[in-house]
Amino acid sequence: MDSAPVIIGTWRFDPAVGELARDGERLRLEDRTARTLALLARRRGEVVSQAEIVAEVWNGRSQSGNSVAIVISDLRKALGDDSRAQTCIETVTKRGYRLREADLASSPTAPPSSPARPPWLVLVAAVVLLAALTLAAGWALRPAQPTARIEGVANATGDPRYDALSRAVESVVISDLKARGRLVLLAPGSPRRPDLVIRGRLILWSGHPAVELTALDPKKGVTAWAALAPGPEDALPGQIGHDLESLGAPGPQTSR
Repeated sequence: MDSAPVIIGTWRFDPAVGELARDGERLRLEDRTARTLALLARRRGEVVSQAEIVAEVWNGRSQSGNSVAIVISDLRKALGDDSRAQTCIETVTKRGYRLREADLASSPTAPPSSPARPPWLVLVAAVVLLAALTLAAGWALRPAQPTARIEGVANATGDPRYDALSRAVESVVISDLKARGRLVLLAPGSPRRPDLVIRGRLILWSGHPAVELTALDPKKGVTAWAALAPGPEDALPGQIGHDLESLGAPGPQTSR
């Protein structure tokens, strides 16, 4: 593992110890996760194939078909990367993964760049302005953000090898919804009744993993939104992000 630290987004990654750091915060990565990030950093700007990652990180030994996808999902979660925009780690369909060159500093002492203003800040500002104007005119307001509870992504393939992938997909869904800011995600065990209950199923579609997502309106007892991310496995994060674009947005609530 290369010893020279690099800057990735707002984080400083030290491959020698497998650790991310920023503003006094430190995050120790699991060994295979750290080695994967070190490989991507060493090959910054280049596409690194799954076979190359397996050879480097797993020493070429056999492993489940979704091991690389799970490690990439863990990396995106640690870096706070948007699975739809993929500002740090880019999935190159049918080729592999690439750490975007613009996110790396040429010197390990370079300070992290200021985090980009998240899109939801613009949305919140617009909502606040609209609320002020509406209250001044004496109009009644609808809630700006409905609440939602995520009931997980079930492995419906019948194959326990996909249990880890179903958990990774659930993390992608949660991270993506939080980034969009259109829904208020209720904490597990919250007594508050949600406006939407989001459920997912990992299935096999044309021989590879796919994800079905639905949002139920518990007050009406009807499905308010449904989507299918058809895969293949490497394409699931981007497809899920595209599908979730319509969830909580005005207009028809069906994707694909």
